[in-house]
Amino acid sequence: MDSVNHLLRRLDEELLPRDFHRHKHTWNRKAESLVDVIDLQVSKSADSVFVNVGVLDAEIYAACWRTHPPRFAIEPNCTVRSRLGLLMGDHDVSWRLGEKAAGDEIAAAVRAFAVPFLERMHAPKSLEQYLEADPSMTQRYPPPIIYCALLKYRRGEKAQAEQMLRGLRARTVGPWVARIGEVLQGLGLAT
Repeated sequence: MDSVNHLLRRLDEELLPRDFHRHKHTWNRKAESLVDVIDLQVSKSADSVFVNVGVLDAEIYAACWRTHPPRFAIEPNCTVRSRLGLLMGDHDVSWRLGEKAAGDEIAAAVRAFAVPFLERMHAPKSLEQYLEADPSMTQRYPPPIIYCALLKYRRGEKAQAEQMLRGLRARTVGPWVARIGEVLQGLGLAT
């Protein structure tokens, strides 16, 4: 646990001056309706850590889940998500707990890759473009597809958004069918 606390303190040094606030292993920074999220995830074996990053769009979250976003966002709540290692290159990266250099290495990677990624996601249409390029869009996992459709709808591409949502609902089973119906209804589109 001392190793994790050391990493948390080191990342506090990097992120608190950038207007992030920490709760447990997660940092948030608000920018209008967007929330930047950086999360330190301890591996199941408790011998290494991963860094997750994401941006939560509060309006998109509310339209999808029919509720306000949590007061403090965690990475699974985010509209777009990535692992720090994937932002650094083409594979995931973890850092061994207890290695002296881990804190400085993570802080440098957060500064060089995570913070610029988060800031790029603030540009208009960036969230949508990121989702369109995300492989999960072709794997039938509903949330990224719903988020992308909602972003398109907000931007005025209502017919394309409706087509995406109806197509997803037609090939989805279980509780997601009802969720997509609620999203369509919330947009004023007959289900």
